Amino acid sequence: MKKRLTILTFCIMFFVVNAYSQSAKKITEIINAENVTYGQFSYLIANALSLASENSTDDEALSILQENKIAKENKSSKDILTAKEASFVCANGWNISGSLMYKLVPSSHYAFKLLKAKKFIPATMESSHKLTGHEALFLVNHLLEVSEGVEE
Repeated sequence: MKKRLTILTFCIMFFVVNAYSQSAKKITEIINAENVTYGQFSYLIANALSLASENSTDDEALSILQENKIAKENKSSKDILTAKEASFVCANGWNISGSLMYKLVPSSHYAFKLLKAKKFIPATMESSHKLTGHEALFLVNHLLEVSEGVEE
C-alpha cells in the first residue's frame, strides 16, 4: 500500500511540474522572440485578461480575442506584430479611454497614439516598429500594473 501511495504521489507531482513548465517555456519562447507574432501576443493578452488558460495555443488565444472583438478578424497567428497592432489589441482589451478620435474612429492608428500619449509606449517608437518579445511582455505587464492600481 505504501509503495502504491508513493508511486501515485510521484505521478501527480510529475504532471503538476509539467503543467507549470509548459507555461514557463511558452513565456521564455515569447521573451526570446526577435519579432513577436500576433498569436504570441494574443496568448499574453488572453492570459492577462483571464480569457484563456495557460495551456492554450497561439491560435486558440487569437480566436478567443477575435470572438470578443479585441483583435481584428483578418489576422493570422503567424503574422508579425507591429506596435500599432499591439496598441489596438491593448486598447480594446483594457477598454482604455481618453481619446476622442479613438472613440469616433476605433482604429489601430488612433489606438497607437492613445497608448503613446498615456506613456504605455515609448515616445520614440514608430507605429511600424516590430515588437520584440521583451517589449511585448513589458507592454502587457505595464497595462496589468495600471489596471490593478499598482501604478497611476
